Amino acid sequence: MRVWKAILSAFAEREVILVSRLLSANFQRLFKSKNFWIAVIFMYLFPTCELIVSKADQTLHPGKYSRAELSDLLFSGTMLLVVVAAVFVSVFIGTEYSDGTMRNKIVSGHKRGHIYLANLVVCTAAVLMMQTAYFLALLLPGVPLFGWSEMPAVELAIRVLLCLPVLICYAACDLSVCMIVHSKTAGAIVTILAAVIFLMMSVSIVSSLREPEYLAVYEPYVEDGTLFEAIEGNEGLEDAVRNEFYVDGTKRMVYEVFGEICPTSQVVQMAFGGIPEHAGRFPLYDAGIVFVTTMAGILVFRSKDLK
Repeated sequence: MRVWKAILSAFAEREVILVSRLLSANFQRLFKSKNFWIAVIFMYLFPTCELIVSKADQTLHPGKYSRAELSDLLFSGTMLLVVVAAVFVSVFIGTEYSDGTMRNKIVSGHKRGHIYLANLVVCTAAVLMMQTAYFLALLLPGVPLFGWSEMPAVELAIRVLLCLPVLICYAACDLSVCMIVHSKTAGAIVTILAAVIFLMMSVSIVSSLREPEYLAVYEPYVEDGTLFEAIEGNEGLEDAVRNEFYVDGTKRMVYEVFGEICPTSQVVQMAFGGIPEHAGRFPLYDAGIVFVTTMAGILVFRSKDLK
């Protein structure tokens, strides 16, 4: 019995050492990657440009911007990151295939499952650092320029925490494609195209769901030489017309399901303002997506011929 315990202990210790070496090598390669630092710098400079434009507009048009809009900009970075993450992961993993690093890891005794999971950890960490760069670039100069957000701190914290599982989804989905498609070019095309398509679909679907069912009827009138628009009557829906862009029935049900499950739709909803009604289910959907894509990626990668 003691012999078996000693064997299992030695085996477990060896596995831990191999995994730790694998992670260490991956992080070293990450921090030496020019593409990673370019992505981080881009995510830092983008909100800086947003703040400059916003401040210029505020100066030219006083009262146009409110302090609450600073918090809304936080989540536009998470929307942008879906494309930036796709570019980075495809290049980072594609380079491992093209320069033979992936094959060398296997030859040196690393298990394919460990290689996949180590890449997932590193890519997730990279995406989180990019998002952190965006937050810092927005808040450090943004708060002195615009003041702190009027949004309650609890709501802001919840929205930020809800974004974390989405970032892991970005990394997991992009990695599953790039680990299966060993061509750097093909992997980049697939991941970037998918990111853009899902982002556009999410914006379109969330915008459709936010359309009101009825629109109030307005009747313009002139007072003291000024043109005003006032609601015709005060009877609510009796003086309203149905919105032709309102989505209902089965189509609305499909849109709502997509809006809850799709990570980009989750972020778009939070970027448009407020915490969605069923936001508590978002992390569960994200965890399911990460699990499915990771298991599928590992299964395919294990049987993949790297010659």
